[in-house]
Amino acid sequence: MIKDNIFDVVKTALRGKYSENIYISDTPLSNTVPSFPAVSIVCVNNTINQAHSTFGKAENVAIADYSVDVYSNDIDTKDEEAREIAELISDTFTQHRYYRTAFNPVDNLLDSSIARYNAKFRKTDIVG
Repeated sequence: MIKDNIFDVVKTALRGKYSENIYISDTPLSNTVPSFPAVSIVCVNNTINQAHSTFGKAENVAIADYSVDVYSNDIDTKDEEAREIAELISDTFTQHRYYRTAFNPVDNLLDSSIARYNAKFRKTDIVG
């Protein structure tokens, strides 16, 4: 499987702005977020780009899809903080030739004190 380093790149960008004051995970977060603000960056799909496959089915180029969730519970600025973090993540993915396929606020019916945004990104030409 062809992998890239986008998780580490995004994590570095987030640490550059928020230092250790943000929780970052490469797995989905459960209903209980360990600390706020929090970010989950998960590769949800990694497949061969068949347009660039050889007859031997070698993995030369991959397609990767990521799902990102951003959580904030700041009393005064939760929506603005979550959106600001999501925009930094989006800018970082875009700088590395991913394109955003979704960007939406997510209703949190269980706890309205938490703002959540979900974004999805895709790259179709990851070279191995």
